[in-house]
Amino acid sequence: KLFKTSEAGRETIVDLCGPGTLLCASAVSCFAPYCCSAGAMEDDVEVVLVPRRDVLELLERSPAAGRAFLREVTVRGMNLCQRVEELSTGQVERRIATLLLRLADQVGVPRRGEGTWIPIALSRQDLADLCGTTIETAIRVMTRFRREGVVRSAARGLVVTDRVSLERTARGARGD
Repeated sequence: KLFKTSEAGRETIVDLCGPGTLLCASAVSCFAPYCCSAGAMEDDVEVVLVPRRDVLELLERSPAAGRAFLREVTVRGMNLCQRVEELSTGQVERRIATLLLRLADQVGVPRRGEGTWIPIALSRQDLADLCGTTIETAIRVMTRFRREGVVRSAARGLVVTDRVSLERTARGARGD
């Protein structure tokens, strides 16, 4: 996870990164300090550190690497703009629904007859930090989603069982 910590000590998760993700590409390319911190959410995570000079040399030698690097930085920037919009609009249930749909689209694994498994073990605190809310509110919303059959817990993640209801909530229309 990429996160920022406020002066009050509250953590907000900016983004989730999967295997093979390039971290902090902006800082490398413009010699800036890192804009956030990175932390592993699971055991057995391996991070490879490549010296800035090696990255810059590779980018100078390889147009394909340069294009891939530019694509990665651009996509990350676009995702961060989307995250700002997610965090600044709507009620918490809408932000959580939007997050779950995004994760289902990005890393979800279809399970026939069950829905879409999101293979990320998010703690309740992680969920709250991703949606800019308190742990109590995140628990309340997820409990309601579970009770209504929209999501269910699964080994090392959760399953979106009613995508239509989740989409309705993300748009701001309650399914009541």
